[in-house]
This record gives sequence, structure tokens and C-alpha cells, in this order.
Amino acid sequence: MKTHLTGRARSVLLGSTCCLLLVASGLDAQLFDTLKSLSPRLPVGDPALPASSRGPKSIAAADLDGDGLSDLAVSDKSGSVTLYYSNGSQGFSAPIILQVENAELRAIIAVDVNHDGKIDLLVASPFTGKVHVLLNQGGRKFEDHPFPAWVGARDLAVGDFNGDGTPDLAVAGPNMGLRQYEGLGDGTFASVVSFPEVDGGACGTGDDLPQPAYFLQSFRAPTQTRDSLVIAHGQGCARLWVLGSPPSGQLAILSTLSNLDVNAIAVGPILNPVASGIPDLVTSSLDGGYVEVRALIASTGTFADIPAQRIPISGGPRSLRMVDWDRDGWNDLAVVIRFFDRVTLYTNTAGQLKPGASVPVGHLPREMDIGDFNGDQQMDLAVVNRYSLDVTVVPGFLGQASFASLDQVYPVDGTVTGLSVRDYNNDGRADVVQLHIASGELSVRLSGADGHLAAPVFYPLGVRPSAQAVTDVNNDKQPDIVAVDLSGSVSVRLGQPDGTFGPEQRYVLPASLGGSLYAVVAADFDNDGNIDLAAGYTDCRLIFLRGDGHGNFTPAGDYDHPLYFGYEARSMAAADLDGDGDLDLVGAGMDGKITVVENEGNLLTTHRLKLKTFDSPGLQDIRSIEVLDENKDGDWDLFVTGPSGNALFLGGKGLEFSLAEKESFKVDVSGTASVMGDFDGDGKVDLAVADSHSNTLSLFVRKNDSSPWELALITAVPSAAFLASGDIDGDGKPDLVGSGEVLWTALSSRRSRVVPSAGEETGHAVMDQVVINEFLASNLTLPLDADGGRTSDWIELFNGSSVGLGLQGWSLQLIRETAPGESTTNTFAFPATAVLNAKGRLMVVAADKKRTPLHTGFAIPAEGGTLVLRGKQGQVVDRVDYPAQDADHSYCRFRDGARGWVVNPFPSPNQPNLDNGTAAPKLSFEGIDAPTARPGIPVRFRAKGRDDLGITTISVHWHRLDIQESVDHRAILFDDGLHGDGASQDGSFSGTLEAGLPAGARIQFYLQASDLTDKSIYAPFKPEQSLAVADRSLFTLSIEAAPTTLEISEVVPSNKNGLKDEAGRNPDWVEIRNIGVEKVELDGVKLAKKPYGADRYAFPKGLSLGPGDYAVVFCDAGRTPGIWHASFELDPGGDELFLLSVDGNGDVQILDNAKFGAVGSDIAWARPSAGAPLQILSPTPYASNRPGLWIGLLGGRAELILGTMIGEIYHLETSPTLTPAAWKTVLEIAGDGHDVNMRLDQESARFYRLR
Repeated sequence: MKTHLTGRARSVLLGSTCCLLLVASGLDAQLFDTLKSLSPRLPVGDPALPASSRGPKSIAAADLDGDGLSDLAVSDKSGSVTLYYSNGSQGFSAPIILQVENAELRAIIAVDVNHDGKIDLLVASPFTGKVHVLLNQGGRKFEDHPFPAWVGARDLAVGDFNGDGTPDLAVAGPNMGLRQYEGLGDGTFASVVSFPEVDGGACGTGDDLPQPAYFLQSFRAPTQTRDSLVIAHGQGCARLWVLGSPPSGQLAILSTLSNLDVNAIAVGPILNPVASGIPDLVTSSLDGGYVEVRALIASTGTFADIPAQRIPISGGPRSLRMVDWDRDGWNDLAVVIRFFDRVTLYTNTAGQLKPGASVPVGHLPREMDIGDFNGDQQMDLAVVNRYSLDVTVVPGFLGQASFASLDQVYPVDGTVTGLSVRDYNNDGRADVVQLHIASGELSVRLSGADGHLAAPVFYPLGVRPSAQAVTDVNNDKQPDIVAVDLSGSVSVRLGQPDGTFGPEQRYVLPASLGGSLYAVVAADFDNDGNIDLAAGYTDCRLIFLRGDGHGNFTPAGDYDHPLYFGYEARSMAAADLDGDGDLDLVGAGMDGKITVVENEGNLLTTHRLKLKTFDSPGLQDIRSIEVLDENKDGDWDLFVTGPSGNALFLGGKGLEFSLAEKESFKVDVSGTASVMGDFDGDGKVDLAVADSHSNTLSLFVRKNDSSPWELALITAVPSAAFLASGDIDGDGKPDLVGSGEVLWTALSSRRSRVVPSAGEETGHAVMDQVVINEFLASNLTLPLDADGGRTSDWIELFNGSSVGLGLQGWSLQLIRETAPGESTTNTFAFPATAVLNAKGRLMVVAADKKRTPLHTGFAIPAEGGTLVLRGKQGQVVDRVDYPAQDADHSYCRFRDGARGWVVNPFPSPNQPNLDNGTAAPKLSFEGIDAPTARPGIPVRFRAKGRDDLGITTISVHWHRLDIQESVDHRAILFDDGLHGDGASQDGSFSGTLEAGLPAGARIQFYLQASDLTDKSIYAPFKPEQSLAVADRSLFTLSIEAAPTTLEISEVVPSNKNGLKDEAGRNPDWVEIRNIGVEKVELDGVKLAKKPYGADRYAFPKGLSLGPGDYAVVFCDAGRTPGIWHASFELDPGGDELFLLSVDGNGDVQILDNAKFGAVGSDIAWARPSAGAPLQILSPTPYASNRPGLWIGLLGGRAELILGTMIGEIYHLETSPTLTPAAWKTVLEIAGDGHDVNMRLDQESARFYRLR
């Protein structure tokens, strides 16, 4: 069956990079033109579809229209193929969307399959089990001739496997592995042979359609007349197969390489010149952080087991492409760096690959292809960006081993957390200052006459500076820098007239005011003529610091704790909002609320802030706030923006604000930074909004003060985390400056010039001494050459001075806490032979056994501790207090000898410390409080999180599945000590669904943790499709109408001499009981330490508990086989258990939970009555925890002690017979959580029951 696909062109104007909408005349064309040229990114997929339904998957570059220029075809999650036809130096055509399927597409390749001289497209559809053959009809039209493969077929490669000159096809995917198809020359294919041995299931990886991904490529060795094939797949198979083709033309496995971690494959000459035709095998390891090159074994047609080269590459190397970039006769290698959003070119010098030029691309790059897109006879790159939903085109620089870049785009490192554009050296041109949290520095770039920025000058500033303010703190009319720090300090550097900065002045908060600071506003809050500070914590608190006019700041009030302000107010501003002459404070929270603090003249000394809060419906994670008089009524208004949109609040009387109608903006836009200025030269203020999630900039203009804002331009930019404006080129017009992954300027005087891409920033400050430089405290899988390949911990020293040192008499100490207030110290003395050269490194092995003089004799605890380096006189040379460490992640200085410390996912013993970016936050879902998982009660969620820089927010994203609703919901979890979460900033988070859920409700949810650099991690994951679509892999919760009668009644976490199991052992145990009057079936009932963990104990099928019955589960990690043994153990130092009901759909109902503290051996934590809190009691397995519940029947009197639950109503009924109609209620009891003692006088035999 054939289908004609003509596609539909999207009605947008594309400059090569953007959607441009001009709505006003007189625009400054130069600034707009400069903006459009900054980032060559092309949107993919139908923009009419929601982002959750789109996502580019694969890319092919080829000349589809026969004009000699490479065009682009990109397959998409939505089932479409996006086509871009090259217009040479003018960029690309408008996108053409071919709707091929109604299901997700994967691999796409371009080849002429029917010998008509036109390039066709083949694309795989794994969920429908088809391969679509899109035959090129010319005129930008295609005809689809799909053929059936199998459900799971997802990856493709072409090659002439039978030597007949017609392209054949290799198809790979789960449920089959690999299948060869013969090309018949007319666009059809015939199945030849299958290879189920390369299927993911055969590797034991557990396929999850459409996973795992397969990587395959054909190649031809010299003297051969048929193509061979290499194939591997990810997700843990660790094998690669090489297949050759005998004269029959049917592929056969020639060899299998083991212990390879493969995430991409490229085959071609690397170790030899291109002209040799000798192919090598290049593979990348995403998690391992390296690329390997293996030589061809000519005699067998396979590749060597041992790599000829292993090149360490930080940031997750992904896609690979070979091309002779500099035309020296040797193939170079382009590598996508997935987690750094970059492409790096590794240049080839006589068979040796070395890192070269590197350029930023879009968000989460994956696949890549090459072609000449602009007609300059130099190969270019096109990179698929999964999360930003686009393609980045990276031009090559003609004749050089470099990419073409723009002179208005500058490299940055050190993780930017602040951007300021001001004239610092008084030359009439604005300069650029950036704050770097990872390196603990301030960088200054002075502007030149043509607006070009000079190389950065770095100044140490703080430890982990998180936010900055630029103001004149010492009244000399020179801008100074004030920075707040996650370490709980404030740093100041005074500006000098020549653009330099004076020495750092640092103030550390006292312990009572301690905490991580990450927001700051500088203003004169007490009207004394000196600048003061308002500093926000990474929770809900705020502190004011009084300035003395000399650059010194101290707490303004006599309060002994910070003040409550608003949740995570990352954006703050000061203005006289009520017109009383005092500067007020406004903050925009990550919860979408606007909080205004009224200054009544005592703002610096008050113990309680006067707050007003305003909601911004639907707006979350507010990142930017602008104070403006929008409607020119003399009252200040507020414009706020965040990833979920923007809002305008109009000021009224006093501190009143009202949410403006959406008509103020004709187009809604989201963003993470904003700035105002006259960018189009019409004399009216415009608004620029940058969005770091899509790396786009939107520019709004208006015809007059009363007209709505209209979108004049939306364009891709190289980075968009920060945005500022100033006159960089000195022409009297405002320019735009953005920063994040890179720094860029958009000048009003000229367009960017094409230059070779620049290298990394240099000139970082290095400590002029010996320092502890890097260490690995939890080495599980990384062999250490210095210890015979063992996975030992290690510590690296670095000498930042210009003089070599002998370390005889020096020592290294480890201090570890053994109990609160108690610690132990281990000391290693350096041997007399230990020498540390100038700018050199020395590594010691932290292992229990001292195998060499440079073995410490002790390991480093991963739980956290202190390392102290002491000199010959015992003096402290360096000291590092380090937090808990993750496995195979080192803790290191940002660069060798730098002050800032970062978590490094790619440890580098005895190698330079590189900027490997910041680590993603850590997130652990701890569960839901069982008593709150009831109808109408706010459900309380708990989580733990940590990050090397600081977590800004943890939230629960949820959606009800039992009803039809159009929106997802979000609940914030707090770590401020005010929301039942424990101590402030202790890493324990808690929050509730405030409204509660009704009986019968079913919700589906996941958690998100984000840090200061906007990196996020999800638990269990972030779904690609809508949260309204049921997905059994996500978390679920069901709210049942009837309360459960099952409870965890007793726990013995250290059983030494008590209850024995069937093997005669004494494992720890848990008892559950039925406190109801009806039998309860235990099918689907589970016991777990975490409600949503995989380690759950399931009660035996068919089991039930009658009224008052007990069951005991042994917790021995399965050491004794049996149906009553769980696969986990209990911690006698304190633990938590959950009793769950899980239905066939995976929906979870939390029946009960028991959290207990430390206890000695043979002691129980038990509930003395139904629903009562756990108490320490003597163990009573299979029996009541309170002996004597029934006191007895003496003299016609019975005594019953009933343990009650809060909110429950109990009915005691009696009857002389068991006839149903004879039962009568004699007592009604309202439960209050305590025991009720009931005495019953008897005259004759009677029956009693409780309901």
C-alpha cells in the first residue's frame, strides 16, 4: 500500500534560526538581525501539538532536492518527519511536516533505494512494527511504501551486503534483535535472515519497549566487495557483534566483543589516513565517560579486543561522526556531549585524537549527522536536541580544525549564577561581570571600542557565591559587587575606577542566623544614606544586614533567628511601593506567590515582617520580577515570569496589587529572566524575556502606554539563564547580554562576525600553596592503577606554588564523627621520599592495608568527614569538611588549586581537574504518612534530597485518574522546619496536598528535585506523555472509603534470643494483626521499608486473617527460604515499615506505617492497643501486646479493655443468641486513641460483639 505524503509547510518566517513576527514599524533592524543570527537552531515537529507529544528522535542529512546542498530530515515522537531544505548561505526553508504515522518514529536514514537518482527516506516505527519507505517523487513530495517488520523494530543501517550494487537494510530492535533485508532495487525489501542472539532479552537486560536502543553501522574493509556490519545496544548488554557477508550475501556473526559499554558507534579510518580505507571501530560510553578506538584485524575482518586508544570525555559522550574537518587527510571525530549540551571536535594528528573546538547546542543533544548545509564546501554538523525540541546546525570553519563561531559568543565555565552589565572602568561603554558558583569567583570582561569583550579577569569571591548585587556600597560613585553565598556568608569587592576590584571583604553569619543564602537585594532600607542588604535563604527565611557606608555589613536587628518571608523567594526587588518614602521589599516565590514586605521605617530592626501575599494562578517557579509603572497611574506595578508563564500585577492604593487581565499580552510567554529597555529605538520601553528551558528570547513591544504588549520577535539564543542590558558598544543604544552555558551579546551597532570557535576560559585564580585537590571516598567500580587495579579510595594533593616541596614531616588527618559530639582521628605521615613539584600533583591511596609508603592505612568514609593537611610544624595547611559522597563521584576543586569545590561525576586521579559541570541533585522518595492517606485529610508526602550546590525545590506533580481533569497539579515539599519536615535545611522535605482527596480517588504522581543551576532529577521519572495517561511505572495512590483493619502491631528489629523461625534461627520480625470483626484477605497486601520501592514482601496467596488473628514475617534478607521471610532486614538503630495494598493495576493504598527508633536486643516496638502509637514493650509474637485485655468472668461481671482509634465510633452489641435480629447496641464509644475500660454486669449467659 502506498500513501502520498506532500507535507504541510508551517507558516512561520525562519531566518535560519527563529520565528520572526514584526508588528511595529521603525524597529532597530540591526539589534534584531544580530539576535536572529546568534543560534542556528531549527524547531522540530508540529508546533500545534503539546510539547509532551513531540520530541525529535533521529536525523538524516542528504541532498533531497538535487541542488547540491545537504537538507535535513528529522523523525519525531509524534509520528511525523520534519524536512528542512537548504537555501545555502540564506539558511533553510520553512519546515515541512510529513505525518507518517500516529505512533512514535525512531531511526531515519537517507539513501536512494530504487536507483532513480533521488534520495529516499527510510524510517522505523517500533510501536506499529513497520518500516516506512518514503520514496522521493521530486518537487519535495514523497510516497510512502511501508513494509511490516516486527513490534520493536527501531534502528536502521544500510549497506550492500550481497554485493549487487543495491542498498540492503539491517533492522534492529527488541523482540527480535537483528534482521537483514535484501533491497530489490524498486524500493521494496525481502527478509533474508534474523539474529535473535543479539536481542536485548538474550542479554538479560529486560526489554522495555522501545528500549533498548541499538547502534549499528555498515562498513567495508579494503579488498572486500560486500559490506559488513557492527551492532551493539545499550542498557547493560556489554557486547558488540561483528557480522560479515559470505558469497551467499547472507550476514553471519564473525566475532563477539565483550565488556564494552556502547552508546554510539562510528566506523572509518582513524588510526590510518583516510586514503588507506582501513576502517577502525569507535565506540562511546555515556556513563563511563570515554571513547575507545579499536583497530581492524585484516585477517578476520573483525576488530581488536583491546582498544588502541581510550579517550576520557566528561559529560556523557553520545553520538559520533567522522569527517576530515581540516582536510589534512586524517578523519577527525565529532562527539556529542549529552549532559553538557555541547559538541566537541577531537582532531586527529597521525592517528591520535585530541580535544579541540567545542560549541554549545540545544538541551540534551543526542543524534547527529553531517553535510554541507551552506554551500561553502566545508562539512557542517546537525545535532538533534531532545529536550529543546529542535536541531542545532553547527557550521564548519573552512580549512581549519574548528567550528565556525560568532565573535559575540564567548565561552564560560564555573557555573554562572549572576550577570551584571555596567560601566565599571568609566570609558562610556558597559562591561560584563559574571558570578561563578562552582569556582567561587567573579569574572570581569571589559568592552572594547567595537563592543567586543576582552578576556575575563577572575577574582576569588566567597566559597559558593549564589547571587550578586551591583551597587555603590561605599559612596564613591563607583559600582561595587556584593555576593551572598550558600556557605552562609556575604562577600564584598569594592570597584576601582580602572575596572578592577579591591580585596574581598567577607562576613560570615553567626550560627543562630546560619543557612544557605541565594538571593540578595541592595537598597537603603533605613534612609541613612548607606546601602543595606536583604538576603534570602534557600527556604522561607530572610535576613537584613545594615551597611556602614564602607562596604561592611552586619545583622541589622537584635533578633536571634531569620525572619519568615516567603517560599524560595529567588527573585526580589526594592521600591517604595506605597509612596511613604521608605523602600519596601517584594519577592517572587518558587510557589508562584508574590510577597510584599511593608517598610514602616523599622524594617531593619523589626522582629516580625508585615507581609501581604498575592497568588498568581497557574504560575510556578517565578524566576524574574520587574518593577514598572505599566499603566502610568503613578503606582508601581509588577511583572513576573517563570517557566510556566508570566503575570502582570497592577499596583493600587498602599500595597494592594491585582492580577491584570491577560489582554495585557497578546501572546503568553514563559521565561526565567527579563529586562526592559528601548530595544527598537522608538522611544518607548520594550520587554525582553529569556527562557532557559528552551534557550529562546522573546521581545515585546507596544504602540503606546495603553496598548497591549505585542510579540515582535522570538528567537533561539545560545543560552538564556540570565539576561541583562547595557550599552556595550558605546553607540548610545541599549544592547542585550545573555549568559548560562555561554555568554553572548547582541549589539545594536553591528552583526556578529564569523570566527573559529574559542577554547575554554583561562586565567582562573589558583591558590599559591599546597591544597587537598580531589578525593574519592566511595569507589565501587573505578580501578586505580596506583593500587594494582583495586577499587580503592584516594586523595590527591596539588601544589599551586612555583616552588617544589618535600613532604617529610607533613601529615594528613581524617576526622570522622562516631556519635553526636564524639569523633576519632586517623593520621597518615608522609614518607621522606614524598615530593610535590611546582604545579604538580601527588596521590595517596586511602586503603586499610599499607601496601606502599603512599598508602594511608585507612579508608575515607562516604558518610562525610573532615580531611586536614598539616605542615612540618603541625600547622593546618588545608582543611576540607566534606558532606556525604555518592559512589564513584569524587569531591574536587573546580580547577586545580581553585577555592570552589564541586561533585565530579568523572574522577581524575593524578590528572587536571576539568570543568565537568555540576552534578544533578539526589532525590529519595520516603513515602506518605499512612494516617493522612484517608478521605478528606491532607495527604503528607516525605522525601530526602541533597545537592552539591543547593536544592531550590522538591515538588510532587500529580493527576487524578478516577475523574476527567484537564490540568496537572503540583504540591511543594518544604525543608524549612515549619512544615513538619524536621529541622531547617537538614535535607528532609515534607508537604501536603492541602485539600485532601475524596474516597475512591486515584492519583498518579512523580517527584521533581531542582537545584540552583536548574538541573532536575525525577522519581521515578518524568513521563514523556501526559500525566493523565495511566503509566504503571509511575507512583500511584488510592484513597479508600473504609478504613483498614490491618495494622503493624509489633516489631522486633534485633532478635537475638527470642522467636525462632522454622530453621531454628533468630531473625528480626514484624507482626501484623486484624483489629476488625471481619475476616480480611491478604491477597495484594505487601510489607515494605519504602512504599514505592521494589523490595516488597508479598503475603502468601490465599491467606486471610480472621478477627483478632496475627501473622509474623521474618526480616532476614531471605537468608532462610520460605513464604514468611522478607528480602530485607530491619535496622535496630531505627527504621520504618509500610503495610500496603497493591491492586492489579499497581495502584497503591497505604494501610499502615510504623516508624521506630533505636532499641536494644529482644525488645519490641509494639502498639498496646488498636491504632495506638508504638511503645517499647516485651515481645509477644502471635498474641496481644497487652496481656489481660479480657480480665475475666467473675461473679457475673466481665471487664473488657478496648484500644480505640481517633475519630472512629465503636458499637458494643449483645444478644442472648446468635440470631441476627437479636443483637442490640448497649454502648456507643467515640474513639480518642486511648484505651476504654468497660465493666459489664451479667445475669445470664450472653454473647457480645463490637462493631
